[in-house]
Amino acid sequence: DRAYVLESGSLRMQGTADELLQSEEIQKAFMGM
Repeated sequence: DRAYVLESGSLRMQGTADELLQSEEIQKAFMGM
């Protein structure tokens, strides 16, 4: 399974859930870490 992150209608990132959870960019933007 893959996940996709869209920003303003454009594909920003994609990967497995584990890959996205490990992404520093995702952690800062969406998890407040």
